[in-house]
Amino acid sequence: MIRAIALDDEPLPLEILRAFCERIPEEISLLATFSKVTEAKQFLETEDVDLIFLDIQMPFLSGLDFYRLFGADKLLILTTAYSDFALESFDLGAVDYLLKPFDFERFHQAVKKALRYQSTASKSAAKDVIWVKSDSRQVRVELHQILYIEAMADYLRIFLENGKPLVTRMTLKKMVEELDENFVRIHKSYIVRKDKITAKSPKEVQVGSVTLPVGSALGSTAELD
Repeated sequence: MIRAIALDDEPLPLEILRAFCERIPEEISLLATFSKVTEAKQFLETEDVDLIFLDIQMPFLSGLDFYRLFGADKLLILTTAYSDFALESFDLGAVDYLLKPFDFERFHQAVKKALRYQSTASKSAAKDVIWVKSDSRQVRVELHQILYIEAMADYLRIFLENGKPLVTRMTLKKMVEELDENFVRIHKSYIVRKDKITAKSPKEVQVGSVTLPVGSALGSTAELD
C-alpha cells in the first residue's frame, strides 16, 4: 500500500483526493492534506511518505520547486489545471500527470501506476543510493561511498570516501531501515559499512584512520564479516 500526502492551495481538490483515496483503502492511504508549503515540508521531515499529490501553481513556491527541494526521493503525481508543464514533469520523473478536473477512474489509473513503480523499486536486487536532506536540499548518496555514520542527538553525520560529511536530521534507527545488508550498527551511536572496516577487535573497529567503539549489544565481531 502507498502512503501519500497531497498539497494544493485550494480546498476542493484536496477533498476530492481524500474521497477518491477512501474508495481504495487497500491500495493507498492519504496520511494528510496541506494547503501550505511549510506544513507539508515539516510533515515530510518526520513521517514516512511514499507519494506526493502535488499542485503546480502554488503561492510563493511552485509545486515543481517544492518537489525538487523537499520531495525528490518520493513518487510524484502532479494534479493541475494546466497542460503546459507535462514536459517538465517528465524531467522530474513524475509517475503521472492528472489534469483537473479528473474522475475517479483516471485517478485510480494513476494510483495503480504508482503501485507498479513501488513494486519495481522494492524488488530491486540491490539498493544503490539513498536520498537525505542536508542544508535544506535533497542530496543523493551512493551507498558504496559511505564509510560510517555517527549519531548526534536528532542528527546524523554521514562520513563519505570523498567530500565533507553530510549532516541530516534523522535517527540512527530510521537510517538502519534505509540501508542494506552491507551495513551494521556497531554501537548506539555508529553504523559502519562492513567492507570499509580495515581492522577489528571485540571492543573497536578501524575504518581507515578512524577508530570506532563496538557496543556490547553487538555480541560478536563475526557480525562485521
